[in-house]
Amino acid sequence: MTIAPVRPSGVDENMLARFLAGTAHGARGRIVLADGEDRRAVEAAAILNGFGVETILVGEIDEVSAIARQHGIALTGATTVMGLAELRDSPAGVHLAKKCEALGTGRTAGWMEDPLFLAVAAVPAGLADAAV
Repeated sequence: MTIAPVRPSGVDENMLARFLAGTAHGARGRIVLADGEDRRAVEAAAILNGFGVETILVGEIDEVSAIARQHGIALTGATTVMGLAELRDSPAGVHLAKKCEALGTGRTAGWMEDPLFLAVAAVPAGLADAAV
């Protein structure tokens, strides 16, 4: 099986195969895709769902649904779409706000509006196992 078309740069085939093998044996697997309103992220979510991996797409449900329809991409119940406000109000947002406060960066407002920062914060907050 070739998995190169869905492999992000920096992730080798062995690393992805180990992750997918773990999910096949019942390990929890959930990935947050920060650019959920990008066609490539929606396609990746559908492909990962096919491997039994749950995905969270960060984006507005109407926009993500329109992209999926426009490109003929079938998303399953294993994909959750979370708007930026919803993710900000989730444990990921709480974690990120605490981290900003602890660092004293003064950038809390900007980071709380950035889907990538919130997606990454979803991992230590327990919402996901990985973020892209």
